[in-house]
This record gives sequence, structure tokens and C-alpha cells, in this order.
Amino acid sequence: MNFQFNIITDKVDSFRKLEKRDRNRIIILALSLLFILDYFMFCYHVDKNIFALFPSIPSLEKRQTVPVYLPSLDGEHIFNENRVVAGFERDEEFVRSLFYLVVKGSIYENTSMAVPSELFVRKIWITGPQSGDKKGSCCIIDVEPAMIRANTAVISGSESNFRKALEKTITANIPAILSVEILEKGIPEKNLWEQ
Repeated sequence: MNFQFNIITDKVDSFRKLEKRDRNRIIILALSLLFILDYFMFCYHVDKNIFALFPSIPSLEKRQTVPVYLPSLDGEHIFNENRVVAGFERDEEFVRSLFYLVVKGSIYENTSMAVPSELFVRKIWITGPQSGDKKGSCCIIDVEPAMIRANTAVISGSESNFRKALEKTITANIPAILSVEILEKGIPEKNLWEQ
């Protein structure tokens, strides 16, 4: 035991005798090694490839043109635009992308008043009448409570118009989904922004 303690004290003394530049270099190398080993352990625990540092870029062949239905500023009508979107492997990801396209509004004219609040998707479920059977399935979208933008007038009927546009967009692009329901923090049929 005393022999091992002497070895440690000798190493510490030899480290202290080094010049400041050499000590800093050793400290930086030791910390770098520690961080690299920490990254390897993280990759091991989440079962991820250590060289997969960045998310993969969607390939251009998977892009597709889809119809997006948007609420108009009169609060009664909806209109459609075609958009090019990336291909998605899961329907939930595709629904999330379509939701944000409808919330964003038209790219040709200013329709931001049609959706006067910032909506964020919490969770998306696609449920069917039987497990494994998507025929007649329902899409449930849970959103965060909406905050109406400052100095924004709410158009009468804009919320129901937004719901219609979103349902038409999702059902037109994913034929297996027949209906769409929007929850606010898990509560159904709650007003998203209208007073």
C-alpha cells in the first residue's frame, strides 16, 4: 500500500515539475480523452453508430408534391396550394409536416391572420378500428395551449375553418385517415383561439 502511494506521489511531483505549457497540454489531452470516451459510452447506451454525428439528409427522389388546403381570411372558405415536401417513412411525421404547413399559411399571400396563434404539436396518434388495420383510421393531434399573437384581431369562424382545412389536407394526402381530431393538452373540443 505504501509502495503504491509512493508511486502516485512520484507521478504528481513529476507532473508539477513540468513546464506550464506541458502541464496544460497533458490536461487538455486528458480531458479530450475523457470526452471522447464519454461520447463512446453514450453511443453504446443508445445503440447508435459513433460516426452518425448528423441526421441524414432526405434524398431528393423521395420528395413529392402534395395539395395543402389553407383557411382563407374570410373565415368561411378554404383554398388549396401545391407544396413540395420530403418523403416520410411514418404517417405521424407526415401529419406533423402537414400540420405546420397549414398553420404557416399561404406562400403567395399573407394569410397569417387566418391562424392568429402559435400552435405546437405535442403528440400525434393514428388509430384504426382494429389493430393493424388502417382502413377508416382517425388521426388525433394534441397541441400546446395557443397564445394569440399580440395586436392580432381574431377573424370570426377562423378556428373552425382551420380545423376543416387541416382535416381536408390530411385526408387528401393520407387516404387511410378518414377523420382528424385536435386536442388541446389532451382535452377534446376545446377552443384553440376564439373567444
